[in-house]
Amino acid sequence: MHHWVKVLDVAILLHLQIFKNKDGNEGILYLLSNDVILDKQSIETLYQKRCKVEPFNKNMKSYTALAKSPGKTKKTQSILIFMSLLATVKWECLSFKKVLTIFGLKTKVYIKVQKAAIEALHHELASTVFHQL
Repeated sequence: MHHWVKVLDVAILLHLQIFKNKDGNEGILYLLSNDVILDKQSIETLYQKRCKVEPFNKNMKSYTALAKSPGKTKKTQSILIFMSLLATVKWECLSFKKVLTIFGLKTKVYIKVQKAAIEALHHELASTVFHQL
């Protein structure tokens, strides 16, 4: 079905997708597109692909704090986005290799960093006490 949105000057394709959730309840998705020649199957296929990409984008923002990036120019923003993509891919690969969720992996890394910091502090204290003698 085609509908017009008053604030837009283009036709919008609105597709109502009804599905069953795992618990048996009925779910409804309102799928929108400005490509008005899409058929029902095409729009559902496109949204399925998009739904697989969205978690990666969400994870990239979450893992790398991309939203807090200080980039002001197009060049620095491009570099930050590229580095965020690279870091996210590395996190995902390491997570897959270690059979851990990203959050489990981050926790492991955080614990190792804390242990290293405590060891460095103990070493610093020991060398300070030794020099005072």
